[in-house]
Amino acid sequence: SPLVAMATLYPGGVLRPTECLYSPAGIAQLCVRAHGMLELKQAKGASNLQRLWASHTMQPVFRNASLALGQDGSLQIVPQVGACQSCEAFSWGISPVVNSDAPIRLEVRDSCDFALLSSTGEVWTSNTMCEDTSNMWAVLLGMPLAVLGLSLLLLGIWALCFFRGSRRC
Repeated sequence: SPLVAMATLYPGGVLRPTECLYSPAGIAQLCVRAHGMLELKQAKGASNLQRLWASHTMQPVFRNASLALGQDGSLQIVPQVGACQSCEAFSWGISPVVNSDAPIRLEVRDSCDFALLSSTGEVWTSNTMCEDTSNMWAVLLGMPLAVLGLSLLLLGIWALCFFRGSRRC
């Protein structure tokens, strides 16, 4: 998907289909998919992404929809012009109550969440966080199969030698 080289969307800003906002270090990305779903994903390696949150807006009316941050701080998935007669029935959005003198922005953060923020603080958040990849099973499952297979083979040889009491291993 095309890179939008920022982690923040300001009022009046639009994220178009297949565009993404990336967190400052590139750990998280918020993307509008061509089928209309808004997704937050965590990067877990060069080509591996884990979905952490989704809007679940895949109805036909949302194909090629955009994400828009209104001047009033509302965040909405907006169907493509002419996609429907009565789009109010097919809307998705967040309309926080914000002090009118506090400008609002949408930020994607390295903690794997995205939030609507004003100058006075956090207004809304996705309440998601990065998944921990430090445990042994996550590391083993993320290994290439050849490395995992070789590790298991060496472990088997060691176990065979250990239980036979052989000193030549």
